[in-house]
Amino acid sequence: MEFHEIWYGCTNYIEHTLDNIKNYKFSYIVTFEEMKQKLGNIYKTKFQHIVQNPKKYYKKDFY
Repeated sequence: MEFHEIWYGCTNYIEHTLDNIKNYKFSYIVTFEEMKQKLGNIYKTKFQHIVQNPKKYYKKDFY
């Protein structure tokens, strides 16, 4: 298998919807949309309070 074939397969895979994932061998791979959702949820739960009250937090809180 050549590199461009693998690359084409990967990009194609990412563009597919959740319905089509079931037809693929590697069904555990996450789509880009799913990843965005998960990151969005993490942002909402863990970082929302920092965004709402930025003056309370300083550099030291992030290390």
